[in-house]
Amino acid sequence: MCIRDRDRLAGRPINFLWVDGKCQSELLMKLNIPLEYLPTAISYVPSKKLFSQLVGTLDKDGLRIFAENALKGRVSTNGIDGGSFDLIDRDCEQEYERLDEIARRASEASKEGSDLEDEILKEILEEERRKREALEAELESSGSSSKKRKGRKKKKGKKSEL
Repeated sequence: MCIRDRDRLAGRPINFLWVDGKCQSELLMKLNIPLEYLPTAISYVPSKKLFSQLVGTLDKDGLRIFAENALKGRVSTNGIDGGSFDLIDRDCEQEYERLDEIARRASEASKEGSDLEDEILKEILEEERRKREALEAELESSGSSSKKRKGRKKKKGKKSEL
């Protein structure tokens, strides 16, 4: 943040904190922020246990506007699941490896699920094909056995005028 922007917010109750969201995954869960939304910024009101998330560009102007709107109450807020949060002192490299392993397993499970979905789809298509063939065969047999009738058209009687 440049000095001009800092002076604009001077005297306001605002502090900035940087947190590695991937390493502090419990914090993201409490704030309902998916990893895909990182990097992001949030504002937090400790006395009310409310937060709001930046919607927009994560750059100098976006942060300035977000901070000003948060201070003025012009952003939507959400409560924190569990009431409050604590940052955990941990080895982030190990946390990254743990999260990557979870993602790898989920990807494998998704691929297996995809194979099962493909098999189910093939069965459905095969069943539809058999039904269609049976219906076509039935239509052919009923069409060849029935003779075309030449029907007489009945003349409508005239209505008498009363």
